[in-house]
Amino acid sequence: APGSTSAINIFMDVSQSIGQIITTNATGENVAAGQLVYPRSNGRWYLTDADSTASSIGLLGIALNTVTAGNVIDVLIDGVVTIPSPYITAGNVGNPLYVDTTAGSITNTAPSGENDVVRIIGHFIKAGTGYSVITFKPDGIWIEL
Repeated sequence: APGSTSAINIFMDVSQSIGQIITTNATGENVAAGQLVYPRSNGRWYLTDADSTASSIGLLGIALNTVTAGNVIDVLIDGVVTIPSPYITAGNVGNPLYVDTTAGSITNTAPSGENDVVRIIGHFIKAGTGYSVITFKPDGIWIEL
């Protein structure tokens, strides 16, 4: 059977994305476009932190718009996205990216502190001035140090 393909433009504007997006839930705190978030049992999105298993091991997403607590947010849960530089420490093309110990951020270095969670959330594609393009597909496997 014939398959289908899609082209991905890696020259997307900051906070643009391609993929699966959830649009009906609110945030439990202020969240900026590009930050890494997770849903709590109350259905609201909060910032992740590799210092906490509660915020690092379940469903993760990338905020696509900036909102204050209690407002509805668009969240990418799988795809390609452009992340503003304040929320990502990127590395070389193709390298893995991890949940960071800075709330809501992404890093190219696996956390190494006691009780930190190490979880790959995607891979680095390209850097631009003030942003990075990444694939976002959080791995279901994680470890706690």
